Amino acid sequence: MFDKYRQKLGSLLNKCIQEKHADMFESIDLENFWDEGSDKCEPLTNELIRFTQAELGYKLPDSYIYLMKNRNGGKPKNHCFVTKDFNMVYISHILGMSLTDPYALSGKFGSRFMIKEWGYPDTGVVICHSATRGHDAVFLDYSECGRNGEPKVVYIEQEANYRTTLLADSFEEFIKGLGCIDVEVLDTANTWFLKKCAEVYDGKLVVCKKGYDIDQCPKEVVIPDGVTVIDEEAFYKDKNIVKVVCPESVEVIGDRAFFVCEKLEEVILPKTLKDRFKEIFGECTSLKHIDIPHGVTEIGEYAFSYCSALETLTIPDTVKKIENNVFMDCRSLRELYIPDSVEVINASVNIVGCDKLERVRLPENVKFITTDDCGYTMFMECPSLKELIVGDKSYSFYPGEIETVEVKDYLSDEDIKAMLAIWCKGEKPYAVSDDAIARVKQTLAEY
Repeated sequence: MFDKYRQKLGSLLNKCIQEKHADMFESIDLENFWDEGSDKCEPLTNELIRFTQAELGYKLPDSYIYLMKNRNGGKPKNHCFVTKDFNMVYISHILGMSLTDPYALSGKFGSRFMIKEWGYPDTGVVICHSATRGHDAVFLDYSECGRNGEPKVVYIEQEANYRTTLLADSFEEFIKGLGCIDVEVLDTANTWFLKKCAEVYDGKLVVCKKGYDIDQCPKEVVIPDGVTVIDEEAFYKDKNIVKVVCPESVEVIGDRAFFVCEKLEEVILPKTLKDRFKEIFGECTSLKHIDIPHGVTEIGEYAFSYCSALETLTIPDTVKKIENNVFMDCRSLRELYIPDSVEVINASVNIVGCDKLERVRLPENVKFITTDDCGYTMFMECPSLKELIVGDKSYSFYPGEIETVEVKDYLSDEDIKAMLAIWCKGEKPYAVSDDAIARVKQTLAEY
């Protein structure tokens, strides 16, 4: 008798849930919501719902249960969520409920496993996996509502000290916010790119995002037209990539986007690139040439540091500032032309360790600054430097380490102090007074 009553009550509850949430997902075609090729759990039952909630210790949202009755877990076709800060979260799988599947919500490798083994905060339930295999996850967050309340949906990044980003105030809102990829794939390189790295919102490619498994990245990546942002560290430490082609739709390349890509030889950058250019190619030891696009206004720190194969570099006349450590250990660079548009150069460890550098052109009215304890340290360990051009005037040096520096008559001692410290083989330059130089060393070996 009791079993029949329980079954009838369960049937009534199911009917209530279905009716209550039918309008909720009215705008979503549930028949085409799922990627049918993805894994799913057994059909959902009331017993399975009770078992899962008891195992987890949380009441699951009615909207989640309604969706699982349509299909018990899997990958949604619309698998990208845009945050309020216009960052993208990639969803590889919505976890289902199961008595046997180890990767289900209450399974051996489900929510409790993620919290215990990966150190996530114990404030809810891991509801979605991403492509990073544990390095980030989407949670139902019960920290404010309690175990029986309506949880918010948050994104937690394990490698960013468990940084938490609010995605939606409810699971319903989260599902409605999922976007999709709608781009024709032309070749295998782009197929890999779209599956592993590209993210889309509302049918438009907008960003290639960091954090994916890039070990299988092809040698050549052609970023599809429509991408507007290459995120910070998007290809950080990639070991395979040799060539990257960026479309004209790209406007921003994030910090360290191609940092430590040791095999990267060629990059075709878009003319549409804007603003800062920071740490993008540092330690790309195979890169030989770069044309910085017209429109970039600042070359940020470490942009080309340790690019030991870099032979030529073009800086546009839109650049106004060059930060510190930009040209550190560019050991193959022979000439460096800095246009008159540059108003400020941070002289801290800049143009240092450039073994083959012979000729440098600086703007006549450039201002030198320093922001760290290294002080003004330009042209150190540049043994091949022979000519320095300031504005339209050329200063020639003997082969080897710089021996003399000519200073314009109208510069005051304070002006000279603000320019740089001077190291020389012989006596200090005759045009400089005794108290004008911050540091004078007889040889670099003494420094």
